[in-house]
Amino acid sequence: RSWSGRELWPGTGNVETFRRSFLSRDSIILWTIRTHGKNQKKYSEMMSDPEYAHIEFIRLRSPSETRRFIEAL
Repeated sequence: RSWSGRELWPGTGNVETFRRSFLSRDSIILWTIRTHGKNQKKYSEMMSDPEYAHIEFIRLRSPSETRRFIEAL
């Protein structure tokens, strides 16, 4: 959408720009870099919390691991 200039929601005039999407403080890439460690810690803590012991968490760490998991379903 950054390249084509297509609106996010038709009729709103809300369009993404390359600069805003990738180079600004609001960049999704920058947000990912800033929050990755915090989110990783948060989810690891949640997965080991006894409150969530009834949930089977499945961690898929690579595309091939994901593909094998899906094929096994």
